[in-house]
Amino acid sequence: FPTRRSSDLRVVAQPHPFGGLTFLYEDITEKIALESSYNTLIKVQSATLDTLSEAVAVFGPDGRLKLYNAAFLKIWELSKKDVDGEPHIRTIAAACAERFGDEAVWERLIQSVVSGAPSRRDWGEIERNDRTILSLTLSPLPDGATLVTVADVTDRFRIENALRERNEALE
Repeated sequence: FPTRRSSDLRVVAQPHPFGGLTFLYEDITEKIALESSYNTLIKVQSATLDTLSEAVAVFGPDGRLKLYNAAFLKIWELSKKDVDGEPHIRTIAAACAERFGDEAVWERLIQSVVSGAPSRRDWGEIERNDRTILSLTLSPLPDGATLVTVADVTDRFRIENALRERNEALE
């Protein structure tokens, strides 16, 4: 006997113009399997991003926030409400500049994201008005979006300065 696999069928009944009913059967087994696989991949991607200590945000070619992780919200002190509905980078920049200053850096960042940076660019360190030092990197993605990563390097920067000062004092 041939083995029979389990199938998911969608049945649609339609009235026939000459009387009676017409039944349409569609095998949706593969569609359900693909949806399940896709949903699993999205959950894994989201969990992976949220475990990073580095802030990650993806802005589409239109400048709208498409993807972000929990660290992004934390480092810029944004709420879930601030990023709902795919806000434009200008909206996020205005909120962050209001809290942490340096509108010129935000304007450069907006221009880089909206114009679609052609290659990966390390922006180096920037210092916010709360004395937090952040390392900022922009990377273009194949679909025209831009990946922005931000790491808090305040502790590393201060340790390096202390070691440098100690070294100079020893000399």
